[in-house]
Amino acid sequence: RRSGGMDLVETLLYGYSFGDLVQWVSPVLAPLPAFDPAVNWWKCSYVGFVGFSAALAGLCLLRRRRSMAAAALLSGVALLLLGGNTAVSRALWAHFPPLSFVRYPGNLAYLAFPLLSLLAAAGFEKAGRARRGVLVVLAACELSLYGWGAAPLAPRHLFTSAGPLVRELQQRLVGTRYLLSPLA
Repeated sequence: RRSGGMDLVETLLYGYSFGDLVQWVSPVLAPLPAFDPAVNWWKCSYVGFVGFSAALAGLCLLRRRRSMAAAALLSGVALLLLGGNTAVSRALWAHFPPLSFVRYPGNLAYLAFPLLSLLAAAGFEKAGRARRGVLVVLAACELSLYGWGAAPLAPRHLFTSAGPLVRELQQRLVGTRYLLSPLA
């Protein structure tokens, strides 16, 4: 179905709103009643407070032209993520044919992270040798804390217990084995 491009209504299902863009920094900035990683999975992309501060410092270190280019690239990604929430973004999704092959604007959040990582690295570099290691460890701990428990896990028995479909396949595939797990 995707090979011919998807309908705009389906393509724009999971886009960011302006308020969601703060979640690039931290899930702490998201309104608690609205934040549920199991439901709003497409919004779970974070740089962290430490990484965002370092990226801002890195952006300030660049020459004016490069700083403006980096800001324009990040703005372009944000515009794509807004999907159908603004007229400009909706027009872009409607009239730029390659976007009809992309399912959901939220899936493009990764496009910002190489640039944000480079900017954060420049910011860490500016911090000096003594603080650099501490800041990198703090950033890693912060992102690990966000990742821990952010994605819901399936119970272990889901992969080892045979349900009705497995039992039917095992009976129907007489000469062929159907295993619950590649480790079985």
